[in-house]
Amino acid sequence: MNPEEYFSGKTVRIITGASGGSYDAFSRFVAETAGDYFPRGTTFDVENVTGAGQYNGLSATLDSAPDGLTVGIVHTRWIRRQAVVGDIPDFDLDEVHILGSPAFTVAEDAYCVDRRVATSWQEVLDLGRPLRIGAYEPGTEPAVEFMAANGGPFQMVYGYPGALEAMEAFGRGEVDLIAHCDPAIVRALFPRWIGQGRLVPLFYVKTPYDRADLARLGHTGPLPSILELPGLGLDEHQRVRLEALQANLLLTDVTHVFILPPGVPDVLREYWQERFDSIMRDRQLITSIHRAGYVDWYGHGSPDAIRALILRVQALDQDAKSFLYDVSGLSALDSLVQ
Repeated sequence: MNPEEYFSGKTVRIITGASGGSYDAFSRFVAETAGDYFPRGTTFDVENVTGAGQYNGLSATLDSAPDGLTVGIVHTRWIRRQAVVGDIPDFDLDEVHILGSPAFTVAEDAYCVDRRVATSWQEVLDLGRPLRIGAYEPGTEPAVEFMAANGGPFQMVYGYPGALEAMEAFGRGEVDLIAHCDPAIVRALFPRWIGQGRLVPLFYVKTPYDRADLARLGHTGPLPSILELPGLGLDEHQRVRLEALQANLLLTDVTHVFILPPGVPDVLREYWQERFDSIMRDRQLITSIHRAGYVDWYGHGSPDAIRALILRVQALDQDAKSFLYDVSGLSALDSLVQ
């Protein structure tokens, strides 16, 4: 089979489970760019198969003919559901072909304590009281909430509608710890904190800010993960669950993933992959993403990088998966899975 001849003059469907919103937008960005990388006469149509939290769109992709003429964009909730529970019919993560994502941006993070409260993790342990951290509601800061419930020196303070309100509460001294201490954000909203050296990075949950950003906060050397903090007293069972939360949070950042359904011939999969990689680097695509307001969203997620995060969750033991099912919102999808 010659792919150039095969695709020439044909119509390719890009199935999305959303009408409007970012998943629909990214599908259209890819459709508008793909024509430059496929044979003359190949057209690309975005097909909205809405409903059931984008499950209907995923099902339509999986049920399509394995002819290379259908591509689907998958919401992260269904990738996480399959990695943890594995009950979505025909969605074998080893059989579908992951092409990649144009919005793969694992969020860097650091949790900072108020310098007036402590200047190191050891000083936190010596306080004799927990650090207060503001959040909207249970589930907002799952790793810290888990530690708070398992003897860690943290106390959740709920009721703050968003990150800005939690930061304002930090400024007033109502809470001691904030998750949003990115120097760029702080400089824009609370620049005096930088000059005062008020923010002391303590740990990260997913991926730490780069060293230049940490240096702007006065931090030198590596920043420990929440899993590396001494004195937490976690037993092996609790540690496995905290590791599971970390893996799940990383997989949550795997958004806007394009896939081919199972059974597509290797020659067409390879052809698609080469062209998809080129589309992801295309200046027109990146410009479209930026013009639509998704400036911070662009990031070329390769199949290998995405699959590595999926494998990390799949490798968890059954107790850890059951724990994630209960605490990460996956149980709420039960009624949508047929």
